[in-house]
Amino acid sequence: MSSGTFKIEWLPGGVLLQTRAGLFSVEQAEQYVAAVDRAMASAPSPWGAVVDARGAPAQTEQVQAIIQRLIKLVEAKRARRIAIVVTSAITRIQQQRITTEPGMHDPSKVSFHRDLDEAVAQVRAALAAP
Repeated sequence: MSSGTFKIEWLPGGVLLQTRAGLFSVEQAEQYVAAVDRAMASAPSPWGAVVDARGAPAQTEQVQAIIQRLIKLVEAKRARRIAIVVTSAITRIQQQRITTEPGMHDPSKVSFHRDLDEAVAQVRAALAAP
């Protein structure tokens, strides 16, 4: 399995695109969280996030715990909508669990997709809503 990589970028319309691939080490997961946190510092209002995890396999328990911290940060920064793009059933189940278990993100604000364009369009629609 390849080492973890990520890319963080703002798309037009207030969409923070986070692309993750490979298996993250604890250090890589911490770097990913720090990069997203830095990007959120310049978030417009309203804003939303798309997490493209199509290239990311299921992660270790330690890495999952770090990603859960990120979900809490995103919630604290008031993301209006989060769309997660996954194609692996196992990765989807893991992402659903860590995203919506009690004390985590409001499940009504999170959606799961197989298509990136569809996910971005859904977040933009949520941002355009009153």
